[in-house]
Amino acid sequence: MSSSGNIEVYTLSDSGIETVITNNDNTPFDLTGCILIMTVKRRLSDPDSEALVQKRVTVFVDVDGNPSATLGIAMIDFDHDDTDQCPGKYVYDVKIIKDGKSIPTQNGVFEFIESATNAIS
Repeated sequence: MSSSGNIEVYTLSDSGIETVITNNDNTPFDLTGCILIMTVKRRLSDPDSEALVQKRVTVFVDVDGNPSATLGIAMIDFDHDDTDQCPGKYVYDVKIIKDGKSIPTQNGVFEFIESATNAIS
């Protein structure tokens, strides 16, 4: 169930990433009743209280807004405050909380990339 990969997000942007959680046999993991937690930190050893970004998802929809819990699809949205970070590479992980158990699903490098255009209006 665990996988790794890199994520890139522009600083000072509103954006989102769609992630697909699967079982070990690559079938969709049913997210019904789960909590998805994504945490971005400077270092793995940093406590959660020092996370740059921590997102909790409890309503599961795909990029088009369609219900997707039974398909293992989650949309993680970032707003301007989330992405108001120094450009650079950090670490992230995604965990699912199901029936009181923490299940690691994804980890890797999360990169905040500086945008050439910072105008918002």
